[in-house]
Parts: sequence; structure tokens; C-alpha cells
Amino acid sequence: MRSRRSPRAERRRAPLPQATAVPGRPEARATTDEDERKAKYRKINKTVGKDLPIIPIMHYSHGHVGSDRVASLFYDAGDRTHLVDASLTA
Repeated sequence: MRSRRSPRAERRRAPLPQATAVPGRPEARATTDEDERKAKYRKINKTVGKDLPIIPIMHYSHGHVGSDRVASLFYDAGDRTHLVDASLTA
């Protein structure tokens, strides 16, 4: 009797797809003029950025508490506290 592999095992053994070449990259790498090279890489970055979807891989979750007595206390996206304008009322 022949053993049958599970579909999961087959997926693990499937070859990885080959990455497609980035158009313009060989020319950009071969360019010796720095300004021309930067311009070519900017063009490549625009092309790649336009063609690739945006996939969020994380999001911020803040665990702060508050009070009606605290005024002008701000947290930025990096979770840094800005205390310059903060005040506490009675």
C-alpha cells in the first residue's frame, strides 16, 4: 500500500517561486556617475512602490490611562510622552 502525503506536506515541498528581476537595476548598478545612479534608483523605487501592495504588519496599541485633572498631555506615535504643556488641576 502506498502512503499518501498530506496537502500540507506537499506545500512544504513545493519549490519557491523565482523572484522577478527589477527592471533597470542592472543599469543602475553599472552606472558610475553618482547623481545618475541615484536618479535610476529613484525611478526603480517608484516602480516597485507602485506595483507592490501595502500590507500592514503591525499597529500601535497604547495602554494609557487618563484623568479629567490632567490637561495637555500628549503621546506621539512612538509612545513618547510630551510633558512640556501638561498640567494638573485640582
